[in-house]
Amino acid sequence: MAILFLVLCLIADCRASSPAKNLIIKSMPDVTVVFVNPASMPKVEGSEAKKDMSYDLTLDSRSDSVSFTASVLTASPTVIDMVQITYGDSCVSLPVEKIFIEPEGSAWQSRLRVYIPKDLFNNLLYCEYSPTFTWGADASAPMFRHKTDKWLSVRQTFRLADEVIGRNKVYERPSKNILNDIENDIEQGMEEFLGL
Repeated sequence: MAILFLVLCLIADCRASSPAKNLIIKSMPDVTVVFVNPASMPKVEGSEAKKDMSYDLTLDSRSDSVSFTASVLTASPTVIDMVQITYGDSCVSLPVEKIFIEPEGSAWQSRLRVYIPKDLFNNLLYCEYSPTFTWGADASAPMFRHKTDKWLSVRQTFRLADEVIGRNKVYERPSKNILNDIENDIEQGMEEFLGL
C-alpha cells in the first residue's frame, strides 16, 4: 500500500512540473498562438533593479519574432529604450517598446516589450546557462538572470512552446492575404502568357 502511495505521489509531482502547464495554446485554422504564463526572473545584485522582473512570452506562428513583455521596477523613472541580451559569448541589443511607466509604492514600474527575432530565440533555446537581460546601457542598468537550475526548467517550457508552433504550422491554412497574392500572381502570369 505504501508503494502505491509513493508511485501516485511521484506521478502527481511529474505532472506538476510539466512544462505544458505553463502554456496557453490557441490554435485556429490559419494561426497558432502560444502564451507562456508569467514568470519571475531574479535581479542581478548591484543593478538598479528594485526587485525581480516579471515577464511573459507570446509566440505566434505568423510572426518572425517572439513578444517578450516585462515589468521592471526601479528607484526612479528610468528611460529604457533598449535591452541587451547576453548569452554564451554573444550579446545582442534590441529596441524596446515602452507600454507604460507608473509609480508603485516608492519605486517606478516600467512595462516594456521587446520583439526577439526567432533566430535569436532559437539560439536561447540551446543555451546551457541563463541569458542575462540588461534593460538600458548604464553600468547600473536593471539586470536579470535565472539561476542555472531554474533556467533549465524555463528553457524546457520555451522549447515546448516553440515545438507547438512548429508542429501546428504544418496544418495551417494560408491567410486570406497570402491566398489573394497567389491568385494575383497566377492572373498576372496568365495575362503575360496570353500576351494580354
